[in-house]
Amino acid sequence: MLIPCLGFSQESTTNVMQVFYTDLAKRDALHEQQLTFVNLEDQEDFWQDQNDFENLLGKENPKAYQVYLKGKRMAYRLHQKECDASCGHGENYVKKAAFYSIHALETTYAFKTKKPQIRD
Repeated sequence: MLIPCLGFSQESTTNVMQVFYTDLAKRDALHEQQLTFVNLEDQEDFWQDQNDFENLLGKENPKAYQVYLKGKRMAYRLHQKECDASCGHGENYVKKAAFYSIHALETTYAFKTKKPQIRD
């Protein structure tokens, strides 16, 4: 009798996680699309922080990471339909858009642990 309840609970938790990270990705993408930087150092710091966040998420929760990437890909693609050269996104934004476009489609996770290698 408990097995159906446990299955529902796990499915519900998965759905909540997917909604949370999809929404987070959309909010982050909107924020990134509206950014203007005072100088190059601020720009580099922001994108480094974003990369650090994504790397940590990928290591700690690969499923959430994949959901987040797919959400970012979707948000970036929607914005791209409305955006032209006047949007003025920087090089880092364009690189991240390409990253999301490629890596959000992967079915394997980027943060697998390395297998130990046997040495002679």
